[in-house]
Amino acid sequence: MKNKSLLFCAICTVALPQPNLSAEPSRQTPFKPSDRAELKLSYNSLKQLIDDLKTKEPTSKPAPPIEGTVRSATYNLSLISEKSAKVTATFSITTFAEGWASLPLLSSQYAVLSIEPISAVLIPKNDTLTYLTKGAGEHQLTATFL
Repeated sequence: MKNKSLLFCAICTVALPQPNLSAEPSRQTPFKPSDRAELKLSYNSLKQLIDDLKTKEPTSKPAPPIEGTVRSATYNLSLISEKSAKVTATFSITTFAEGWASLPLLSSQYAVLSIEPISAVLIPKNDTLTYLTKGAGEHQLTATFL
């Protein structure tokens, strides 16, 4: 029994890490996973990757989920007579798509008297007056309706 416990103590002593008794601190640098990263490719695999990159079409940006939005709208109503009114509407619009965008603004039952800026385009579409523009950006539109 005494031999078994002596053998057990000897094994435990060998298995425990030995403390560094030297006066100098350790000069080992800490392990960084990126220091030892390695990738092995055959020449044929590398050549295939390069050929694929040369022939692959560049990916295009995904289209925005909506063409644009009306950020704000202000309406001023002026009574012309008992049965008619003039409405001046100012819209702040943001378009996201680089191509053409169409944004419904009002019912198409109104007659357009004027539009500012003069280059703005309003078209009737699906029973609405729709603002038509090209390119992403911020837009201001003031229209007078009867």
